[in-house]
Amino acid sequence: MDRNRCHDEIVFVYQLPSEPRDELCRSLKQSGKWMDFADHIKCDSETKRQCGSENNPMDALLTVWSRECPRIIDLYCILNKIHEYRLMDVLKKFVSKENHNLIDKGTENADIISGYEGRNLNSKDSKIGSQNFNQIEPAVSKNKKFLISELENHRDTTKLLNNLSTFSLSNDSSVQLAEAGTSKLINKKFLPVESTVLEVPFEDLKVATMGWKIVLGEGSFGTVFRGKLNHRLVAIKRMDKWLADNVQDNNIQRQQLLKEMDILNVYRHDNIINLFAYCMAREMPCLVYQLMENDTLKNQLERKKKKTPLTWLQRHVIAKGIAQGILFLHTGGRRPLIHCNIKSANIYLDKNFKPKIGNFRLAEQLEKDNMKASRISVTTAHLPDDFVHSRKLSTKVDVYSYGIVLIELATGKIAYDGIIKILKGMVDNEEGIYIPFLNDLGVETAYEEVYKILITLGKRCSQRKPEDRLDVESVLQELDELQ
Repeated sequence: MDRNRCHDEIVFVYQLPSEPRDELCRSLKQSGKWMDFADHIKCDSETKRQCGSENNPMDALLTVWSRECPRIIDLYCILNKIHEYRLMDVLKKFVSKENHNLIDKGTENADIISGYEGRNLNSKDSKIGSQNFNQIEPAVSKNKKFLISELENHRDTTKLLNNLSTFSLSNDSSVQLAEAGTSKLINKKFLPVESTVLEVPFEDLKVATMGWKIVLGEGSFGTVFRGKLNHRLVAIKRMDKWLADNVQDNNIQRQQLLKEMDILNVYRHDNIINLFAYCMAREMPCLVYQLMENDTLKNQLERKKKKTPLTWLQRHVIAKGIAQGILFLHTGGRRPLIHCNIKSANIYLDKNFKPKIGNFRLAEQLEKDNMKASRISVTTAHLPDDFVHSRKLSTKVDVYSYGIVLIELATGKIAYDGIIKILKGMVDNEEGIYIPFLNDLGVETAYEEVYKILITLGKRCSQRKPEDRLDVESVLQELDELQ
């Protein structure tokens, strides 16, 4: 977590920086109060047992709870109820000042402010459990002042989306989607019914972009515009071609839009782009993301708009962040999520050059062995031949693509279809005769050892045979050793 990140931007429990989270988990583990915490979030006995078997039960419990996107104010108020005032003090910088007095006052105000326990406990979905922990009803404030404050924060032009109607299924259900004239069953077990994504009217997005004025990029999906929504700088992806092509293509675009919404609602991580809002206007549906001030990694490496070359230290941080994001996709859910399109054009850099993985339109959840991707990217320079020919899904597909990104980071050369074979041939040369001449010449010479580790890891990740490719954990270990 970036130390410079504004506390006002940290709203949900999953966004908590590691330092306060670690202190919270350590303290509640040592005191045994993690069990009291579990009771307050209506955790069932099986989930308690599973969490209790972990090295840090509270950390495991917090991970499970985070999947329903609780706010830090909810966590803060539960700490009040179990009388953990010291931990409330640790978290108070993440909640509004008017709630700081809860540290000195009783639990009655906590009930009013959070409303987290003000739910219908007779509902079968009112518990956090191993099978239905992600189907909690949304918290409803009992205090009108706080409710009004929350509405003012979002303005009355937006509303909280509690159900993605297309995907509001039970945990044992599946949703059938037509894709390219065929049917595909996508198992929804790991996806929550609820979402924290805001629904925004199309006219508000038009105002936010000053009439769709500033274009950030264009692609087969449509156009991305710069905008400002609710005092926040955003990037708005507008699906211009929803009705432009045949019905079959329209269906595919709609499925990909909904898939990306679903994935970004579930897979929340510091190195995965944040989805803030959506608009389902029939003519031109839109997705609203956090604005990435430093563009894509591809544009940075190509130095478009006279960009200053990334330093070797920045490249090291970027390489590590991408690996952490990929590892989360592969291990953060009940089954691995394969991105299938990791490339520098889909890596976005925030104002501090922290990398965020984006564009999940082709992502697939690995349900079984020998599962095949339904669709692959039109450009294949970043994809392994075995995947292009067989479409067989595995985590090694993303590892190969990541290896190509590492080579791009090291050399400053983008792996287009026309040059990737030449570039890979030079990198893979057994005698290594080309390695001293491939580094990005525009970068300052300090920390040039980063170049060597990037080119070496890139080579080892992009091996022809899947079994010869490094795993992401090993990559992270070697990048850490460089520090």
